[in-house]
Amino acid sequence: MSCRQAAWLITARLDRELGPLERAALAFHLHICDACPRVVAQLDLLRAATRDLRDDLEQGIQSEAR
Repeated sequence: MSCRQAAWLITARLDRELGPLERAALAFHLHICDACPRVVAQLDLLRAATRDLRDDLEQGIQSEAR
């Protein structure tokens, strides 16, 4: 699997669109590749940051509505 193919699967993984074979192929690639696990870590960090921002904004809106 190329890193380009892995990038597609990493994105699909975020949307929970991978079947068992695709998950296994991606896991294997992430095990043998130096770069792609860093991409996964960066995307996971970005996703967590946007989730935290969304939560903060929702709390701020609720506080202002009171």
